[in-house]
Amino acid sequence: MSTRTSRRRQAHHEILGLHITERTRHASEVQQVLTRHGRIIQTRLGLHDVHGRDGSPNGLIVLHVVGPTSAVAALERDLRAIAGVDVQRMTFQH
Repeated sequence: MSTRTSRRRQAHHEILGLHITERTRHASEVQQVLTRHGRIIQTRLGLHDVHGRDGSPNGLIVLHVVGPTSAVAALERDLRAIAGVDVQRMTFQH
């Protein structure tokens, strides 16, 4: 079964919200985790306030993830292991 077909059959939507404190300090490690799990990230939206030259010290990333429960859990676990990263999950059922 193709990835495209399996995505259409998914009975729910998983959204992960990441709040990153000291984003410039943790950005590289967060990016490495997101790249490693990129095959399940369908949409990524990064938000941060723009204050002065360097912007806000904190950031927010919203991820729409599609894949096996075990893969989503692994992504969430790897993100939670990074100091300064708070992860919240939302699940919308059909």
